Amino acid sequence: MTTDHPFNDSPRPSETTPLRPWTLRILLWLLERKLKRKVRSDKGTMRHTERDLWAMRWVGEQAGVRFDHARELLGRYPQGEDANPRILSENATRHVIKRWCEHGCARFAPILAREPGWLWLNKAGLHEADLQMTYYKPAAARVGHLHLVNWVRLSLEEEEPDAQWRSERVIRAEMEKSRKSRKQKHVPDAWFFRPGATGAWKSPVKTVAIEVEITAKSRSELFPILQSYSGLDVEVWYYGTHKVEKALRRDLALPALRDSRGQYRFLDFGEPWEYPPPLLYPGESSSRLE
Repeated sequence: MTTDHPFNDSPRPSETTPLRPWTLRILLWLLERKLKRKVRSDKGTMRHTERDLWAMRWVGEQAGVRFDHARELLGRYPQGEDANPRILSENATRHVIKRWCEHGCARFAPILAREPGWLWLNKAGLHEADLQMTYYKPAAARVGHLHLVNWVRLSLEEEEPDAQWRSERVIRAEMEKSRKSRKQKHVPDAWFFRPGATGAWKSPVKTVAIEVEITAKSRSELFPILQSYSGLDVEVWYYGTHKVEKALRRDLALPALRDSRGQYRFLDFGEPWEYPPPLLYPGESSSRLE
């Protein structure tokens, strides 16, 4: 003879209460309503937020961004009255990247060993960001330079949020569209347009050419670049190594470039951040850009 457990008060199969007719009718009605529910016309389509479109355009203009800079970029988007720069958490950043990739707007993958992954837009993402550019995947040989350019842009935009950055990728796309690529030999890493004082003899904006260099160029490479800036109403801000600075001083000492030395500023990667960068030749700056 089997004895039930003293604490087992579940009903026996023969004692299970059958469904009442009205309960069954309600369940059938709910099931029928669920089956007839209309599927949203935009199901499966990504509904972009303002931050999505702003950040996608930034990434597209730069060609790509590493995960650590993606955190800073996404966290910097002003929300409400809080416009202070901040860094988005790793989980929240991964969620944004996953959403972009799942909806066919971007790709994310490691490029260099033992480094964070990179995010870049595909053709659909460029279209969503309204960028007239060809698809480009950051090349392994170029991501070191690209990462430093992104660092410079993030740093400068933090210093001067109202300034405008026009990346090399944007410049080249505009040149291709206007078929001017053969007329302009050198393109800086970016043009940086700073709000400036207006007046009879002052430009409404201060135009700055941004140059980011990891390795020093030879005279045959560097001299034509420096010569292209001579006579222009611009400053040239270099970010690089000590060897890059030595190469700049070597060529700017030439008679053909001596009068343009006041246009140049330089910041060593190993030095603390300074804005604007120190003049390469103090006391020789152009008064038009002060």
